[in-house]
Amino acid sequence: MGLTFPVPREEKKLRVTSDLTKYGIKTYGLADPSFDDELQKYLTENAIKPAAVADWKDSAILVRNNADHEIVGIRILWTVESPMGQRRSRSGQNNPGALIGMKVLDPAIVGHTSLINIGAVHFFSFYGDPQSGNGSGMLGGRPPTVTSAAIDGIFFDDGSFAGANESFYFEEMSGSTKAERDFIEDANKAVRSGMNPSEILNNFIASHPDFQIPAEVMFAGYKDGQQAFDLFYKHQNAMIREQIESIRNAGRSDEFALNYYTNRKPEDFKTLRKLEK
Repeated sequence: MGLTFPVPREEKKLRVTSDLTKYGIKTYGLADPSFDDELQKYLTENAIKPAAVADWKDSAILVRNNADHEIVGIRILWTVESPMGQRRSRSGQNNPGALIGMKVLDPAIVGHTSLINIGAVHFFSFYGDPQSGNGSGMLGGRPPTVTSAAIDGIFFDDGSFAGANESFYFEEMSGSTKAERDFIEDANKAVRSGMNPSEILNNFIASHPDFQIPAEVMFAGYKDGQQAFDLFYKHQNAMIREQIESIRNAGRSDEFALNYYTNRKPEDFKTLRKLEK
């Protein structure tokens, strides 16, 4: 009787299944021959030690921004395999200040405050990233194998959007920014009508209860883009309410809380638009 030996499972290197090179975005997965070189550039540019990403490298992508605009938001769809089967998971990061009328006051840092600045590269892993710690996370047990990643959407600082938008990321951001702009416009109208800051804020809080995106939607996805827009519009109003209450709890005046928003001009909000595919 002959001896038998276990056959090692073939290593699966993460593949990138989206292509946004026409928009100036280059993405590298572990299966890309240039991944290690690009990773070393990222580590050097950001003064990060290799050990900080060693455990995440197999489940990561690198995104280089060769476009003419800064990237302020990104959505990534990951395909993972586990004993429970194959599934898709999403993660992303947003730094949308440029989209909602916020301006950098210090000239020395203009062009250096976005998620991925022009010419920069960023490391994203299914489990997180060494700079922000955000990610999909693990539920415990044996870690799943991440087999592929796709950039579902990217927002540039001029409001333009590129990507397949399978997760309705565009509609989510559209709902959030619309809620923010509507609050500022309504508050400005109320001020002109003679209402004081406390009245304006109390009326807003009374008409916008706490709201969370339903868990079943976060798990199963939206039925359509309109649902994504509507839910994130409500969610952002709840975030505004939470911010107002946080400012009040810190002992600041209602005038300060209102000015936190109305110092921005609605006309400085960017119009969100999809780039042609």
